Amino acid sequence: MLENPETGCDSIVYLDLTLIGTFEITPIVETICEGESIEVAGQELTEAGSYFFELTDEVGCDSLVDVFLDVLPAPTSETNATICTGESYSFAGTNYTTAGTYQATYTVDGGCDSIATLNLDVITSVNETLDETICDGESFTVGGDDFDATGSYTIELVADNGCDSIVTLNLNVLEVIIEDDSASICDGDTYTHDGNDYTMSGVYDHPYTASNGCDSIYRLTLTVLPNSIQTIDPVICSGDTFSFGGNDYTMTDTYVVTLPSANGCDSVTTINLTVQDQITST
Repeated sequence: MLENPETGCDSIVYLDLTLIGTFEITPIVETICEGESIEVAGQELTEAGSYFFELTDEVGCDSLVDVFLDVLPAPTSETNATICTGESYSFAGTNYTTAGTYQATYTVDGGCDSIATLNLDVITSVNETLDETICDGESFTVGGDDFDATGSYTIELVADNGCDSIVTLNLNVLEVIIEDDSASICDGDTYTHDGNDYTMSGVYDHPYTASNGCDSIYRLTLTVLPNSIQTIDPVICSGDTFSFGGNDYTMTDTYVVTLPSANGCDSVTTINLTVQDQITST
C-alpha cells in the first residue's frame, strides 16, 4: 500500500513480475584437431583446457558458459630410407627415385590429419674399371672369380654401401717367352751358358725374367758329338811309304794321328805300321 503524493490518500499498486529466466551454467564440450580452433564469445580457442565465459542472452539475462576443449594431437611420423641408384621407394602410394624430403597427409581414426615425412637418400652405385696385366699361367681374381685369358669382363658385385657395384676388368695376359737354342759339342768338351756348364746331351731349361716382366725360359738342346776312334794295321815293304792324314810313314811303329772329322770333332786313328824287309836272291 502506498500514499498518493497528490491527494495524500493511500493507493494500492499491483506489480505483475514475470521471471524470464534463471542464472545457469551451460557446459560445452568440444574437440578439435591440433592446428584448428573454435570461436566462443568472439575469442578463438586453440589449446586444450576449461574456459568460462559470462554472456548476455537475447532477453538480457546473464549466463555462464563453461567450455571444455580437447585438442587432439596431429600424429606425425618420420621415416629415413636409403636406396641405390636405379631403385625406387614407395611412400604414401608414390614411388620416389630421387633423394629428398617428402611429406604426405592423411586422416587417422580420430578425424585429424596426420603428416608423414620421408627423408630419402639415394646412394650412387660404384662403377670401377680395372686395367690389369698378368703373365701366362697366372690368374686375376675379382669377386671370387678367377680370370686367366686376355679380354674385357663385366662383374656385378655388392659394394660396402649395399648397392650393386659394376667392375669392368680389362685383362691382358702376357705370354711366357720360351727361347729355344741348340748347340753341339764334342765328347769331352763343355758348353757354358749363364754360368752353367753342360757336358751331356739333353734339353736344359733355364728360367729368367723377360723384358715384359714375366718368367721366361731359355731352353737349350745340347748334342754331344762322339769323337771318331779307329785302329788300322797297315803293312808296307821296305822302301815304301804309308801316307795318312797328309803325313808319310816308312818305319815300323805305332802312330796316333788326330784329325778333324766331318762332324767337327776329333778323329783319332791309331796306326800300327809294319814294314817288311824285301827278299833278295842271287
